[in-house]
Amino acid sequence: MVEVAQLFGHLDKLVVTQEPNIVQMEQMSSQVVADAEQANVELDDATKKAARARRTKVWVVVIIGLVIVVAVAVVLSIVLTRSNAK
Repeated sequence: MVEVAQLFGHLDKLVVTQEPNIVQMEQMSSQVVADAEQANVELDDATKKAARARRTKVWVVVIIGLVIVVAVAVVLSIVLTRSNAK
């Protein structure tokens, strides 16, 4: 019985000694959860911005393509008009 009491005494000392570490781990785990939630929010925003950037890039390519087509059409009409005028 005395040995059991000693074991409980040692166990009590260990628990008391480790309590600040456990409290700190609980606080850190709460911080990890909050950081993970913030990271998810930022990832969602980044995903939306990346999709918007892709759409913008497509529109820019389409507009540049149209400008090139119009420029080629103008140059061809000028060249053909001059060659027909001769």
